[in-house]
Amino acid sequence: MFKYYKIPSGDILEKILGEKATIKFSSAFNLNDTFELKFNLDIEPEYDGHEKAFYDRNPDSTKEDFERWKSHALNHHGYTWYAEQAIRDSLAQNISLCSFSKNNTSNLMWSHYTDNYKGICIEYNEELFDYLHSLKNHIASDIITYSETPPILKGSDPVDIIAKKLMFNKQIEWQYEEEYRIIIRSDENTEFIPIDRSLIKSCFYRF
Repeated sequence: MFKYYKIPSGDILEKILGEKATIKFSSAFNLNDTFELKFNLDIEPEYDGHEKAFYDRNPDSTKEDFERWKSHALNHHGYTWYAEQAIRDSLAQNISLCSFSKNNTSNLMWSHYTDNYKGICIEYNEELFDYLHSLKNHIASDIITYSETPPILKGSDPVDIIAKKLMFNKQIEWQYEEEYRIIIRSDENTEFIPIDRSLIKSCFYRF
């Protein structure tokens, strides 16, 4: 698997490839595709599953709180749109990700993820993914599904299902990326996670 970087400064290059190597995770807020995290929310407030989901997400809430939410969802035009924004923002604030590609020769990849075709592409050993999967704050890892339409979320979906549906779906025009993504729980904008230097297999440069 390969990961692309823009031409980094000397200290960042040392941080990524040095003796004490790291791998970069970025907040979901920093996704370069403005159409990512788009979805269609299917809310049926009368469905019994919504009450359990409401308490799971709001453990200190009362029956009155739930009934107030249900009334608001049923009677306020545009509620679904606002609920979608709240879900998207909440998810992005608490998730960081690291993306890889099976491809290190695509000019489109070098264009989109480096600095005008100038940068580095690092190849990692497969053991890296076993290590990242073992992290305490690891949420999920998977290949990206590319589709013509956004995923549909049920209002009663638990948070982990919502995260997986949103974070592992992209528009079909991005399928050339052949992306594999790892998501972790984090509120950091950028995070460099230490890895063993031996997990770096090779590095390709374009300057």
